[in-house]
Amino acid sequence: MNSSEFFKKIIANLTPLEIFIFHDGPRFYSCRDLTGQQYLVYWVDETDQGDEWLYERVSPERLNSLKSGQISIHQALKNPEDYCAYIVKPFHNSLSVNEISCDQIEEDWLPPESYFLSVETKTLPDKLISTDALALSSKREVLDIAFVKKSNAYELSCGKLGLILNAIQSTVNSLMLPSESNVRKIPEHLKYQSELNITGIYASSFGIRLQSRGSELLPGGALSSALETLSRLLSETDSPELMVKNIKAVNVLSRSRFKNLLTTLVDSTVAIKLEWASPEGRQLSTNCSYEKLSQSLTKLEQSEEANKEDIDVSGKLVGVDVENDFFAIIADDKTLIKGKLSKDLTNSNFVVPSRIQAIIEATCVTDPVTDRDKWSNTLISYKKLE
Repeated sequence: MNSSEFFKKIIANLTPLEIFIFHDGPRFYSCRDLTGQQYLVYWVDETDQGDEWLYERVSPERLNSLKSGQISIHQALKNPEDYCAYIVKPFHNSLSVNEISCDQIEEDWLPPESYFLSVETKTLPDKLISTDALALSSKREVLDIAFVKKSNAYELSCGKLGLILNAIQSTVNSLMLPSESNVRKIPEHLKYQSELNITGIYASSFGIRLQSRGSELLPGGALSSALETLSRLLSETDSPELMVKNIKAVNVLSRSRFKNLLTTLVDSTVAIKLEWASPEGRQLSTNCSYEKLSQSLTKLEQSEEANKEDIDVSGKLVGVDVENDFFAIIADDKTLIKGKLSKDLTNSNFVVPSRIQAIIEATCVTDPVTDRDKWSNTLISYKKLE
């Protein structure tokens, strides 16, 4: 039995899957045989005896590329993956099947090279267990984030995904700190406690499942609160004005890092679907459209207070240069704080060295490329201590 005769027997048991072009009946569609092998079927011509069709085997990867518009219909049909195709046409109340090579696929049979499909494709597995059920069974925090591209492809570039995940982790790290915290460098033990691990991917555009390293000793611990705050802030992007107002309730480092997260999402042109659940049964889900994320970022950039905080510092004034607009204080916790003077202090009579109580305007900006925090300080006022 030659290949044409063998394929003639296969045709009888093909099951249609998806119709891509329909005009007075299906004109381009996919189907599957009993073993799961998929085929492309394309209408070629109409004769006195009936319609002629082009059949080609296709891999799932090639089919997804075709459906998502990565390759044209012409490219897919002109270059079969196994270098052969079949012409099927009616013949005396039966079917005539002829195997042909790539070179025998005529240009007149195919659509123009500019014809592309745009069909939603799925290249990732479905989510088998819900966020809340997994949190309860594993006793771990669970954060599911699906990145929704404007195209139909279930794909995301490595570079963009890396930046987004790094921005998420950095924001969670900073949210481990109290809202009134002035800490500028996250302690290593907090970074360890807040570490999120990728434990799965799923089909919802491009879905990433994150889980905490392990369960916290006490219910509603720092990491659970940090993830809840992050989820709430993202949900509030649906109302950018409210988000800008409420973000001031977290520490200034978190504000800067959250702004960096929004910048990274907007630069990646993604919307997100987020689901968070804790082992204690707390949960929050939200859809953040690209437009709302972009509007929220713009509001944050317009808000002068978004990444600024007045902090109260006691310590030793160790340096002042009025002409060069400079001051330096060693705080009681041994932190060296340097910066510029406010205009109101340019005529002050500083005593160096001396112990002072100072109000400093601290501004934090997180670089979206390096993810590093850059701090600037302005000495607003001070009083000398005995």
